[in-house]
Amino acid sequence: MFISRVILKGVWEILGITLGKKEALIIIGSCFLFTGTIMLFIYEHIVNSLFFFQEICYNGVRGGFFMKKSIITFLCLMLITLSGCTYNTKYSESDAPLTITGGLSDTLIVYYSFNGEERELAKQVQSYTEGDLLCLQTSKKYSTDFKERIKEHRKEREAYAKALKENKHDYKNKHVLDTLPTLKNQIDDIDQYKTVYLIYPCWEKDEPLIIDSFCMDYDLSGKTIVPMCTSEKNWRGHVKYSSKKSVAHFNKMIPNANFKRAKAFTDVKGVKEWLETIDMI
Repeated sequence: MFISRVILKGVWEILGITLGKKEALIIIGSCFLFTGTIMLFIYEHIVNSLFFFQEICYNGVRGGFFMKKSIITFLCLMLITLSGCTYNTKYSESDAPLTITGGLSDTLIVYYSFNGEERELAKQVQSYTEGDLLCLQTSKKYSTDFKERIKEHRKEREAYAKALKENKHDYKNKHVLDTLPTLKNQIDDIDQYKTVYLIYPCWEKDEPLIIDSFCMDYDLSGKTIVPMCTSEKNWRGHVKYSSKKSVAHFNKMIPNANFKRAKAFTDVKGVKEWLETIDMI
């Protein structure tokens, strides 16, 4: 306590000399108010957790087995809560089929997924359209860490944009195509499909270049293209996605395709209603 008083007195004197006593009092008071608010917030959460754990143990005293079960349940809830704070980095589509051998459908649902959300969106679309499903995979091994994957995405985008600028936005130019990732997938007969859904995550308002690779590897002219992506919301609650920008970009790559209005989803809800809105079902 003595040391705290000495430090506080020293800060008061320094601020009083440099800023004036009135300003010093405002600054110190604001610091105390901010610190007190943070401590109260932490204290409230700790107390609530302790009461919750106490209630579990109290209920468990009435039955030895139930006590063990309650404690295990509490620990599992804590583990689930903590795991929910991290991005899913264990998701993998490495076992997904690389080819489509020609089903009876005239609809193809192409998707690229990092954490599984796009796969769920693609399956929702498949349940309403009965289309063939294809998960895009590349020869290049990308990072499973989300932050590192975004850095890779940004680096690829910069190289792609530079190549386009240097080659007068000729999307079929060899130097431009060389900046795109190489796909491992193989479609035997792309001509059988009249409609193609492109489903992907929206990263920094753009699609991963894996989607561009697919668009350039196959002749999609004359087909109906439906872009759909997953996207988070910003601090204002707005979706971080520009549908007009995406469709304009796809139109440059596939000028003779019939593009439907792009849509960003924050979850898999509302898929059917959206497909009905754009007259796809």
